Amino acid sequence: MPKNPLQITNLIQEIKTLLDKAKKQVVQEFVTIETVEDIESCLPEISSVNQQIFIELFEKVRGNYRQIQSLTRSCDELLPRLMRGEVRVEM
Repeated sequence: MPKNPLQITNLIQEIKTLLDKAKKQVVQEFVTIETVEDIESCLPEISSVNQQIFIELFEKVRGNYRQIQSLTRSCDELLPRLMRGEVRVEM
């Protein structure tokens, strides 16, 4: 996962380039050049406001990912101890 917003911008541009190249080739038997040319790519213009929103969302996703990793480690450590009766949970 790219960590830098500029890397993400570059990734978006690469995807757009690949989509543009795909318009010039037949990818599958029943997909024609005309079919691909009719597909509209909906990549937003990257303004400073959009970029800031994107950065905030990306940071939120990154934070969520780290939290999931931490919770997974805790679960992996605590569940076996709970099953062996080494840890009790009060309700």
